[in-house]
Amino acid sequence: MASTSDKLHDPSAIDNLTQPPQASSITMSPAAIISEAASNGASNGTTNSNDAGQTQAPVFLNTQPDSDHDWKITLRGKVVAITGANRGIGLGLAQVCLANDAKEVYSLDLFEPGEEFQQLAIANPKRFHYLNCDVTNEESVIKTIDQIVAQSGRIDGMIANAGMTKHQPALNFDRPQLEQLFNLNVFGAYFCATAAAKKFIELGIKGSIVFTASMTSYRPNRAGPSAPYGGTKAAVRNMAHTLAMEWAKHGIRVNSISPGFVRTQMTAKIESAPDFQLKMQYYGGMPRLADPRELGGAYVYLLSEGATYTTGIDIPVAGIPHPRANVADSISAITSPSTQKSIARETDSLQVTNSPELRFDLSPLTITASLPSPNSAPFEWYDLLAEDAINNIQKHNLGFDSICLSRRQSLVPETPNIDPHLQSPSQAESSSTPSAEPWSCHEVIPLSDEELPLLQHFVDAVGPILDVFDPHRHFSTHVPRLAVHNVGLLRSLLAVAARHLALLSDSSIQTQRCEDGTTIRGLYLQTAMHYYYETLQYLSKNLFYPTYTKSGEVIATAILISTYEMFDSQGSYSDSGWERHLRGIFWIQRSQDNNGETVNGLRRAAWWAWLRQDMWVAFRQSRRTLTIWRPTKRLMDLTPDELATRIIYIACRCVDFAANEKHYDVNIRIEQGDKLLQALEDWYHILPPSFQPLYVASQLEAQTFTPIWIHPPSYAGAIQMYHFARIIVLVNQPSVGGIDAFRQRQRLLDESTDIICGIAMRHQMKDLPTGLCAQSPHRQQAILQLLGQTLDMTKFPPRALLDDLANYWREDA
Repeated sequence: MASTSDKLHDPSAIDNLTQPPQASSITMSPAAIISEAASNGASNGTTNSNDAGQTQAPVFLNTQPDSDHDWKITLRGKVVAITGANRGIGLGLAQVCLANDAKEVYSLDLFEPGEEFQQLAIANPKRFHYLNCDVTNEESVIKTIDQIVAQSGRIDGMIANAGMTKHQPALNFDRPQLEQLFNLNVFGAYFCATAAAKKFIELGIKGSIVFTASMTSYRPNRAGPSAPYGGTKAAVRNMAHTLAMEWAKHGIRVNSISPGFVRTQMTAKIESAPDFQLKMQYYGGMPRLADPRELGGAYVYLLSEGATYTTGIDIPVAGIPHPRANVADSISAITSPSTQKSIARETDSLQVTNSPELRFDLSPLTITASLPSPNSAPFEWYDLLAEDAINNIQKHNLGFDSICLSRRQSLVPETPNIDPHLQSPSQAESSSTPSAEPWSCHEVIPLSDEELPLLQHFVDAVGPILDVFDPHRHFSTHVPRLAVHNVGLLRSLLAVAARHLALLSDSSIQTQRCEDGTTIRGLYLQTAMHYYYETLQYLSKNLFYPTYTKSGEVIATAILISTYEMFDSQGSYSDSGWERHLRGIFWIQRSQDNNGETVNGLRRAAWWAWLRQDMWVAFRQSRRTLTIWRPTKRLMDLTPDELATRIIYIACRCVDFAANEKHYDVNIRIEQGDKLLQALEDWYHILPPSFQPLYVASQLEAQTFTPIWIHPPSYAGAIQMYHFARIIVLVNQPSVGGIDAFRQRQRLLDESTDIICGIAMRHQMKDLPTGLCAQSPHRQQAILQLLGQTLDMTKFPPRALLDDLANYWREDA
């Protein structure tokens, strides 16, 4: 009969590690065996096919420490194998294992050891050994594991560390290169794990296996992307989870470590690069490379008896927050006391803690696992822009160079066979150290004769649209001053101004042609598109500066790009990217910690401008708004201008109520609607007299609506927003009342419609749809005409809203 050792070398023998070994074939203390039959009784009826007539439950190897367990984190008495430990990370791990009293450490490597290895071996006589091993060859791995046991009598831990990478665009990889990566990184790690596990089972050892994964298994290495390498490390990390589940019954623990950027011989020159500090700032964590030995503590813990209840996890050791920490932050924000305040709880008269709609009213888009970290948010936003822009350029043959928009093309020369967590974020060579703000111009950027009118139009027409609720008019006054010192902001400003002029071009202007036959409107469209793509090109080059990604210029640029895309949402080349890109701006706002109460005026103004746009998109798409911010100031503590913006926030919560995500019964929906209506009334009744109309015209027989004049325009817009929000709630709140309740609701709907349209008659704040509740054809036609005139003047929100309303009435008829 063949021995167990023979069977492990025989492919036709028992290789399925999910099946428990026979008690006679393993050497262990009887006290270490826990029989499931002993704990659950023999009633399970399990029959061993090899011993008919007898009942035997699976054997589990218990990892629970004994009563005299030494709780120090130590490797005393343990024999550990580390692949690729002749240099680099593996050698550093070997040194830390030896420093933590490992009995012996074996380096399994294909290459001969160097001077550093010899020095460590001399310092640890008879404790640090080298064995030649090709981890991509399963037979070689098994033979080496047997050799370790023959020399040391046991093996307690395996660190599957050997790996490689190659940096180049995904489309440039050929099949041999892919096979080389997967053979070493995936199959090599798998062979080491399975060979070690078989030996653990054979010897009855409660062993530990640790894979070296990578931070690229969570997110791409932006400076030197390698899609296949990231795939291999993601496979390793997932393999650790699955093997941990399968082998727990054998007392084998399987985990992984994901290193960040580490200093080795191959990366020593990185720190001498002139732009090293800039690279480290871009990395976003501790501004340095790690000593390989700094990783060792995590490996020692997982290998030690201190981790007897730890299996199936990954530990990032990267000098930065875990990439999923921000998701946890978002989720915890839902349940934290500050964010569980509903909009109505800010007044003493209302408590809404029992409303699930108000407590959990965050959009799923704000708490998904793909939510980027604060440091990567601007890049993720840009990727959304660039992807759609490149698709448009290629789809419509627009004649722009799409390559210059691809931020993901490597800025560095190819560096084959270096693990990305061993290199710096960028290897772009620089002739000199960048200045503090190399993305900004000290001198005023000169404007051409064609650009000056566009800047003037922005100040006179576009800025006021964004500044309606901003008493300090940041987009009309402050942004132009910033733009003449920042090329990206200036290009975005010129783009949105030209696109707005194209929208304003009426039929008479469209017939006017330039000398080359192009219409005036067509010329504006070409100019706007030109500046838009120049803005994206600027972003692709300058987002690598950390100071720029945190600046007011970048958030102002983001808002102007979004406004351009809103104006262009029904253009010939639009792909509805505007609605998707608003999510990217949410990421940036969140990364900069901007909100409606931010002290910085420009950031606060940009936040409100973004929220207005997102509210209309959410309204059209029947989704929730993206903001996760909750106000901290009470209504009674707000200034009149702050009250005007607060109603925007309350209206967003009403849009959330109207979203398709309605999972509660009728009674809960009615209760939620009542609380929102009460919140609206609390806001309305605290308004100062300055919100009252200056003039209400006498209604003429020919007029459907009575003109109402409220000044300033932001207060007029706030009153419109209040009635718009009330309409949303009334239309979406179920009613169980009779005819009297229906008449009362219709009276409120008619009242709100009259006031919204009456204010619009004075050409103030006409960016609100109000017609869903109008029932008579006469009122519907009047609303369509008024809304059409309004959108022709302001271009906010997109004219598609008018089409939606007309289609709604057409279907209803």
